[in-house]
Order: sequence, then structure tokens, then C-alpha cells
Amino acid sequence: MVFSRQKGQQMVFPHTDNNKKLISMIYYLPEKSWKSDSKGGTEFWKNNQNIDRWKNASMIYESTFQDFKNDHTIFHTCKFEKNKLVGFVQSNISWHSVTNTKDTNQSRKSVGIFLRMDL
Repeated sequence: MVFSRQKGQQMVFPHTDNNKKLISMIYYLPEKSWKSDSKGGTEFWKNNQNIDRWKNASMIYESTFQDFKNDHTIFHTCKFEKNKLVGFVQSNISWHSVTNTKDTNQSRKSVGIFLRMDL
């Protein structure tokens, strides 16, 4: 388990998680003052082209984010709201990210729960 706190205009770029993880789950813990129009949900991406370019990557950085967006589209966004648990199976194509929040006074808090293979 991992507790995460994302403040203000921070962003988590697309990534696929560690390949030792079998299942990833994210439990959302919005503050009481969280505005429903604030971003902060988990975005899931699908590849549209150039899959070989990305299949050995596990993290996208600001320098390659535009290229990644040219080759992928968001197919689902889980809204960041109270008592929501988001889960997915890890693979080399399970790209997901978190957009920056609109309100710089808000924190995006969550707990990550991971089922892993034996080390």
C-alpha cells in the first residue's frame, strides 16, 4: 500500500506501473472541500499507432508527452470522488495518468493497493 498526495498543478504523466504488480487499485480520498469540477481522476489510454515505439516504455515524461498523445487517446476517465476504488490489471499497455488539478488549493489524496508477484 502507498499513500499519495498530489498538490495543486502537479501531474502524473502516463505510465504502466512496475511489471511486478499484477493488479493495481487506487482508492480516492478527496477532501471535503474538493470541487466536483476539479480534475484529478485517473485517465486510461489506448494506443492508436506506433505501438512498437511505446511497448518497452513504462513512464512518459514531459519531453515525450506530446508524442505519446499523438499516438494514444484517452478512452476512459474515472472521476475523482469519495469512496471510489479504481482497479486494473498491469500490462505493458495499461497506460494511465492523472491530470493536474484546476484548483491549486486542493490536494488529491489516494491510497494505492497493489497485488504483486513474488520478488
